[in-house]
Amino acid sequence: SHILYQDVLIPAGASLSFDVYIGNRASAFHTPASLNRFTVPNQQARVDIMTTTAGIQSVGAGVLSNVYQTAVGNPLVSGYTSVTTSLASLAGQTVRLRFSEVDNQLFFQMGIDNVSVRVTYTALCSSIATLVDKIGIQKSLCSKLSNAADSEARGNSNAQNGQLAAFINEVEAQTGKSITPANAALLISAAQSLMAP
Repeated sequence: SHILYQDVLIPAGASLSFDVYIGNRASAFHTPASLNRFTVPNQQARVDIMTTTAGIQSVGAGVLSNVYQTAVGNPLVSGYTSVTTSLASLAGQTVRLRFSEVDNQLFFQMGIDNVSVRVTYTALCSSIATLVDKIGIQKSLCSKLSNAADSEARGNSNAQNGQLAAFINEVEAQTGKSITPANAALLISAAQSLMAP
C-alpha cells in the first residue's frame, strides 16, 4: 500500500488538476472498500479529497470526494490522463489531498504529475453560490467574472484587470451585507490571483 498526501487550504474558486498514469501488471483491477494490503484481492488506485482528521487509509466518512478510482474492467495500462475537478464547494477549508495505490496481486505502477490547485473563473463563479447570500449579487459577480474571462481570452489584460477590480469593489461594498467578512476575504484573494501581471 502506497500513499502520498498533503493538506491544502482551498481558495475560493479553486480547481484541482493532475495527470495520472496507471500500469496494472495483474490480470484485473480489484476494488474493495479498503486500502489495506491484507484485504485480498486488492489491486487499485484512487485519488481522494479528505478531512484532515480522517485516518490516512480511510475510505469511509472521512472521504469528502473521490476524484479518481480505477474500476473493474478498466484498461490495465494507460498513458498519462488529465483529471480536473472543481473544489468550489470547499472554499476556505483545509482538506487532505490523497493519492493512493494498493496491490497484492502483482506489480502496479501509479504515476502522478502536474498536480495543481488553482483558481479558475468557472470555479470561482461556483464558489459564489455558497459564499454570497443574495441571488442578484451572485449573478452580478459572476457576470463580472465572465467578462474578465472573455477579456483574458482576447488578450486584453487592461480590460481583464478592470473587470476584476470592479468585482473586488462590489465584494467590498457587500461585505457585512450579503457577504460575510471571511467570505469576502476569500473572494477578493481569488480575484486578485486571476489578475494579469
